[in-house]
Amino acid sequence: MAYFQSFNDWFDFIKYTKETNRFFLTARWHTFIEDVVATAQKRITFLTSNAGLFRARDEAIEKLIEKGDIIYPEYFPLELNDMKAPLPKKAKEGRFNPTGVSYLYLASDPETAIAECRPYKSSTLTVARFELFRSPKLIDTRKDSENIAELVKSGPYSSDETREKLVWGSIDWSFSRPILPREASVNYVATQRIAEVFKNNDFDGVLYRSSLANSGYNVVLFDPEIAAPKSRELYKVENIEYKSRKVDVLPTPEKIRFIEKAAT
Repeated sequence: MAYFQSFNDWFDFIKYTKETNRFFLTARWHTFIEDVVATAQKRITFLTSNAGLFRARDEAIEKLIEKGDIIYPEYFPLELNDMKAPLPKKAKEGRFNPTGVSYLYLASDPETAIAECRPYKSSTLTVARFELFRSPKLIDTRKDSENIAELVKSGPYSSDETREKLVWGSIDWSFSRPILPREASVNYVATQRIAEVFKNNDFDGVLYRSSLANSGYNVVLFDPEIAAPKSRELYKVENIEYKSRKVDVLPTPEKIRFIEKAAT
């Protein structure tokens, strides 16, 4: 069965929810949501209940220590309860959750969890290790993004398989790309909307790439009670390294639609 009208469906959906309607979907977009749910079944993964996941907060407890005439600060990790997902009344909007809805954002390892905080050099962070109470049913979006650049570069985009991969690769791109705080409100509309679709179709969360760490991945759990912090440690950021390389010019995801139009 063929899914999706266009390989650019996801970005058109973003545009629709940003500029036209956030809460009312036309028949066109109801069909798109149905296609997303149907093809999500191919991307199901389960984390084992003994999988360790991590959450970092760019905070620590500072205490002033007196030794004779010397007073100096010493840092301690936050309490375990402070590492849990925020209460709904304190939950700020995130990539998957609107304000007032609390989800639990975790990472595969401490380095990825720290990178997702985007701390400054010399920052002191608390990193907690979480344990799962059961194996959550997740949508894994990572594989679709692995070859998206080559698919875009080579074309054509008419096959059902390529169209589906490009739509899901675009979804993963939106899940993982860094968003500036001042842009969050408008750019999180589509990802929050699709997260609610996943949650109401019996998924426990999403497993997606981290664009801020080399090898790690992120997990969002719609029910924060699925996992609990069991231990925590202090980390200090010693260095932040940026690497760059020259790349061939490729069309940005927002411009891919023009290639499709030119090919038809």
